[in-house]
Amino acid sequence: MVSNLKYRSLIILLSSIWIFIVLLTNVSGQTINGRFQVVEDSDSSYVGKIQVKLEEGSSVIGNAVIRYKFNPNRLSIPENPKEGTDFQIYNFQNENYISSVSHPSEDVISINIAKLFGDDLTITNEYTDVAEITFAVKDLLESNELHSDMRQFFTPSSSEMWEIGSWVISLGDSSFEPPKLISPANGVDDLESLVTFKWSKIGTADYYHLQLSKNETFSDLVFNNSELTDTSIILDLEKSTDYYWRVSYLNNLGISPFSSIFKFTTIFPEVPQIVLISPLSDSTIIGTSVMFKWKSVSDRDFYQLQVATDSNFTNISNFIDTLHNNEIEVSNLTSGQLFYWRVRASMNNLFGKYSTVNTFTTISPEVPQVVLRSPLNDSTIIGTSVMFKWNSVSNRDFYQLQVATDSNFTNISNFIDTLHINEIEVNNLASGQHFYWRARASIDNAFGNYSTIGCFFTAFVDTTKPILLSPLDNEADVNTTISFAWEDIDSADIYQLEIAEDENFSNIFYINENVASNEQTVYNFEKNLRYYWRVRFSNRTGNSMYSKVFNFETLAGNPTIPDLLSPLPNSVDLESDLLFTWKNEGVADFFRIEIYTDSGIQNLYYAKDSIENTEIGVEDFGEGKQYFWRVRSTNKNGNSGYSSIFKIRTRLGEPSILTLIKPLNNSVGLDNSLKFNWNPIDTALYYSIEIAEDSDFNNIS
Repeated sequence: MVSNLKYRSLIILLSSIWIFIVLLTNVSGQTINGRFQVVEDSDSSYVGKIQVKLEEGSSVIGNAVIRYKFNPNRLSIPENPKEGTDFQIYNFQNENYISSVSHPSEDVISINIAKLFGDDLTITNEYTDVAEITFAVKDLLESNELHSDMRQFFTPSSSEMWEIGSWVISLGDSSFEPPKLISPANGVDDLESLVTFKWSKIGTADYYHLQLSKNETFSDLVFNNSELTDTSIILDLEKSTDYYWRVSYLNNLGISPFSSIFKFTTIFPEVPQIVLISPLSDSTIIGTSVMFKWKSVSDRDFYQLQVATDSNFTNISNFIDTLHNNEIEVSNLTSGQLFYWRVRASMNNLFGKYSTVNTFTTISPEVPQVVLRSPLNDSTIIGTSVMFKWNSVSNRDFYQLQVATDSNFTNISNFIDTLHINEIEVNNLASGQHFYWRARASIDNAFGNYSTIGCFFTAFVDTTKPILLSPLDNEADVNTTISFAWEDIDSADIYQLEIAEDENFSNIFYINENVASNEQTVYNFEKNLRYYWRVRFSNRTGNSMYSKVFNFETLAGNPTIPDLLSPLPNSVDLESDLLFTWKNEGVADFFRIEIYTDSGIQNLYYAKDSIENTEIGVEDFGEGKQYFWRVRSTNKNGNSGYSSIFKIRTRLGEPSILTLIKPLNNSVGLDNSLKFNWNPIDTALYYSIEIAEDSDFNNIS
């Protein structure tokens, strides 16, 4: 018969039965759990069983009073209940106890148990049957539901006061018994800080309530969430800490008791041993600089690196403490030496084991010979300033340059040491003189061979230089296709035109070293940008001096209408804080955004000028509101037209509680034609009104 209950979906809910139990024992301060369970049913007759247990340890019971309070409109119990037919007493029906039943009021039936003599009955922490009572159902709710509830303990004034206990309500297989904790297990003391909590699934649970505390009284809660829907959760906790945890669950019948309390302890993780990457063991390093690398360790505080000339690390050549990266370059190691190296990590003031030991040997590098580029051999230089250039050498430390007046470099006019780039300009050389020059590179304190020797001649300077004509200096609004012109020079063979984006000509936009005439057309300049230009000429004696530098600015063009990006048109359910973005193809100095509350662009809600970027954040929009936004661009030539208008709507908040205005509460003598009024809600889409003939709104009119 019990199994039939599952299929008939009889659920013990609220409001029809209240059960009161008094247990008088010689042990105080215990918490009693009680359970009411339907154990048999027919069409309209039900048998309910009362059970009790003590939560901790065991105790003995003297007298007990079990009272059922019920709704007489829904349930009925015989006026003069008979033992064996209408009720039955368990465990207390012997020579030491006497029991009786009374019906003190229409909605209460009381089962009274009194101890006569002998030993008290012992109740352990297992459930013990106390009584059964038969009742009939007059009026089942929809879906065949039987509503019931259990309330609080009470005691006679002559007895000791018991603590209010937590009840476990069950129907068939359904139970308000708390979940069973699964993991972490009770007493485990070696958990990492990332802990997975698991507990048993309760079929009737809507939500689970997990509490995690640093003490067993749960006064120092670390985590407290009563809206969990899964039976597991992962939490990142403090290391080396004791924790206590418990779980209960909730459904439409109420809240279960908490589970038993489990304790666990987190630990500091063991510091991992380092894995070396490079240099590999038994490798050969060219030079005396070595890049040491190893695999990173998460959550480490720092690393320590040791480099030694013996495997016992007695003769340490380099010890580097508190390294925060997993690589470092060490320079100036001895060349031709076998080295040993190892690394360890530190976490939480603990050191891990040193890595395995790797070895490497340093050898002197083979330094490449430098290849000269300019000036070309046997060339003529106009003037006394020369730009020396040569091919770059990889991994060099520096270069050395020698300039002399003889090929044996006995008479050195210029010696430049520790050059870090592969070019240098040398000024104030003697005019009308033959010079010889060479360069070499240094790597890891070793020099390569000098380059082959270059030779050049310095000629007297021709002071003629081009005069620029157009575009004019500081000219503005120049088109993006430009014809450059300068005065023609009779002695010029070719011209060199240079255009740059900076006055130092570091960022070259255009260069032509072979312009045959004194004009050149250049295309595709950027709009609204300043450029710098200069010209020089060349003939058989060399290059002239550069002209004076002119600058000009290209036209900006009319501002273009921006394209709106986000929020998209007709977007709904938006947050109250929004980021507005757009794009612009033309040249804009800044933008203006306007936000309206109407599509006719009459009621301005927000406006902002002089926006330099193509986005802006706006906060505190109203809930459930509709807005319309647009943007325009501006540059020195004026304003663009406005963009298209995008319509958006923000998210509705939780509905507010209405305040009823008219008719007033408890009004009487009203006409049969009534007007109902309540306070308006700004975000309401519509209202729903209900009028009933009873306060529970069961009889809707």
